[in-house]
Amino acid sequence: MKKQQPLGLLFFMNALMEEAFLWDSCSFMRQSVNVTTQEEMEAFFIIKSILRSTVRSQIITFRDAQTYFVVFMDDNNRHPVCQLYLNGKKQIGLFDADKKEVKHQLNTLADIYNFSQPLVDLAVQYPDTFK
Repeated sequence: MKKQQPLGLLFFMNALMEEAFLWDSCSFMRQSVNVTTQEEMEAFFIIKSILRSTVRSQIITFRDAQTYFVVFMDDNNRHPVCQLYLNGKKQIGLFDADKKEVKHQLNTLADIYNFSQPLVDLAVQYPDTFK
């Protein structure tokens, strides 16, 4: 016959495990929070200003990840316009016809304007983007 643990000990062990899980979850959440920087927002508004003459501005959206900042059409990750890498070496990643990313060096955020036509070309290829 199997020896049973006292009921109080089981409750205590369960409470410890729940507390450890909650602490671990909170710790993970603190580590995975992305902070969108002012530089990333400035880059987003530059791209939005480039695209708004051709596409509806309300469907130009972004998502911030730890290592890059991506601009989408219609908040759809299958409709990327570009990816920005602004931590360290500044780069813009543009997507070709096969959605392969090609990175280009940026010296300043103003260099994004040099990619106006490729950005517009990428944005208009998605459905329901025109004004």
